[in-house]
Amino acid sequence: MSTTAVLLECVHGQLSHASLAAIQAAQTRNTPFDVFLMGHDIQALCQNIASYVGIEHVHYTDDASCVEPLPEVYSGWAIPHLKSYSSILMGMNAWGKATLPRIAAQLQCQQYSDVIAWCGQHGL
Repeated sequence: MSTTAVLLECVHGQLSHASLAAIQAAQTRNTPFDVFLMGHDIQALCQNIASYVGIEHVHYTDDASCVEPLPEVYSGWAIPHLKSYSSILMGMNAWGKATLPRIAAQLQCQQYSDVIAWCGQHGL
């Protein structure tokens, strides 16, 4: 089972640059990880993401109301799924900086922002 979750942002049917950076950061751990994505008409995108190195599971919701999900909506959907993960990564663009603090507060865990390197299996 994966211990790392990567939260992804979909913009107009594509992954944001910050989400791609979060995937690359997770890949440096050399352990499988899961990704979470919310959007509309994203089945093809999710199939593509599933082929990325290191991704074990792609969890997503595809709904017309999720074309541009608000941080409150995304965090509310993601939190029940994230309780079993020891690390949660997310790109730190404006959307990530609005979403991740909500998730950290609900999970009652420490948030580290703007991490630029991942050293070893557990170090920042």
